[in-house]
Amino acid sequence: MKKIIILIFILCSTLVSLGQNDYKSYYEVRNQAMELHALGKYQEATKFYEKAFSLAYPFPDDMKFLYQCYLQMNKADMAYKVLQQMVMCGYKLCPDTLPIVGYDLSAWCERDSTIINNKRFLSEYDSLRLEYLKNIDVKANNYLIANSICEYFVAILRFRGSDSIENEILNNKPFLLKTELLNSLLKSDKNIDRKHTDHWLDTRFLLSLIHSVQSLKEKSPQLDLLWEHVLRGNILAEQYAIFYDNAIYQNDMNSGGIGVSLLGFQTILKVYKDDKGNEVEEYKVVLKDPENVDKYRKEKLLPPLWVWCKLNNIALPENYKY
Repeated sequence: MKKIIILIFILCSTLVSLGQNDYKSYYEVRNQAMELHALGKYQEATKFYEKAFSLAYPFPDDMKFLYQCYLQMNKADMAYKVLQQMVMCGYKLCPDTLPIVGYDLSAWCERDSTIINNKRFLSEYDSLRLEYLKNIDVKANNYLIANSICEYFVAILRFRGSDSIENEILNNKPFLLKTELLNSLLKSDKNIDRKHTDHWLDTRFLLSLIHSVQSLKEKSPQLDLLWEHVLRGNILAEQYAIFYDNAIYQNDMNSGGIGVSLLGFQTILKVYKDDKGNEVEEYKVVLKDPENVDKYRKEKLLPPLWVWCKLNNIALPENYKY
């Protein structure tokens, strides 16, 4: 078992060392793979996924799509190897530095339901994680943990208040302190890259990023800073798109609009009554510029919206045509 883990670790390290961490090329090839995948051309898709992952240190979320392709091709052994490689690239069954705070202030941690039923993987997961953690720079990793801890306390403040004080919370001292801490982290010249740290992909840390953007009146400088980390391979393009879309949405709302989505990631709450008169809440995407959404997405290194929706079982926005 130990020999197998070491071989997997060497394989992942080799993939990264052979590539130049060229994330623009990584996304270009990955998006080609996604489109083939969405069309049901699984064998062709696997070749493009594998090529993309040789160009730069891959993201576990992207590797899940390769895993799905091998399952569709009934290649269970190949699919399982992808699961092992995912852990060596930072995948966690529970991707949080600290548990999420529930509405009753109880702590919980959502486990990944897509592969949780794979008993063989669950039995080997802890050993794989320990091997992966040997490559982590503990001191550099503490910078990321500090932001996640600060986000944890902000979450408690938010849940202790009502919806009416949410804006006040976004401007309170703990939140502003967290924003300053995060900006220092993103501008740091220290080696805090994802390959040597363990929390870039955590839900808690990603929440700290989006809340930090929300708290700033002038969002462009920090969005530019976050984009640099997309190109460095620390932030997944889709994660950045969520931050970007949220900023567009907030600007539209502040200008008296209804709130729109430029890239297809910002949902809008629609409330209506059904045939029986019951009030129904539904989250929908209203595109700002449906004819050009895929053009904007390409600029942000994203696949076409129909591809993303197909692979993630998401309904297409009503005003989107392809």
